[in-house]
Amino acid sequence: MKKPFKISTHLKDVIGKDLVTNEFVAIFELVKNSFDAGAQLVQIEVDPISDVIRIVDDGKGMNQDDLTSKWLWVAYSAKADGTEDAEPTDYRDKIRTPGSYAGSKGIGRFSCDTLGLGLNLYSKSPTDDVVKLSIDWTDFEENSRKEFKEVFVSIEDHAEFPALVRATTPTTSGTVLEIMGLRHVWDETNLIRLREYLAKLIDPFGTTKSIQVETFFTLNEKAELNGPIGNSIAD
Repeated sequence: MKKPFKISTHLKDVIGKDLVTNEFVAIFELVKNSFDAGAQLVQIEVDPISDVIRIVDDGKGMNQDDLTSKWLWVAYSAKADGTEDAEPTDYRDKIRTPGSYAGSKGIGRFSCDTLGLGLNLYSKSPTDDVVKLSIDWTDFEENSRKEFKEVFVSIEDHAEFPALVRATTPTTSGTVLEIMGLRHVWDETNLIRLREYLAKLIDPFGTTKSIQVETFFTLNEKAELNGPIGNSIAD
């Protein structure tokens, strides 16, 4: 007799909150996913009043089939199996040790759980309309004896991307991650620290195609918190 492994819903915590160690690494991983999707502009909107973080990119986006066959397939990575775009999307791909990021193992998406209790993912591919995926991460936390596959999430067509405060809504294609019920306090100090983390993704030497990363803090418009992130290491 042969039997398969059972997978507990607790796996969500193991590869989410336990593996992605803090909120800065979590956003770093999600922005890296946007780079892998071919984005030229990635914007992070931190909205403490609404208790929401929005990560917006103008990458190739996804349709319902992509969400079902890739995003919802735990530990599947198109990048790892060679079906993702062949060319490196940023200079860190050219210098890093293969497999050194969680995203390359297909679990970077669980960074959303590290950041907040719920997720609305809106995405649009160039040939399809906007699709919306909704996840309540607490559904996986009710009973660890329940199997992972027994917890269902919602996928549906959606008329448009959600309203954004200061970020730019994608047009032809792109993705908006709306992370709700934030698990961490986001103030000016932590946003500055986030920008320092994200600066590592910016090529300081101009040797690769430029990808712009921006943050917006909805509580104020201070220059050190808002706008494009640079990497001054070359200076």
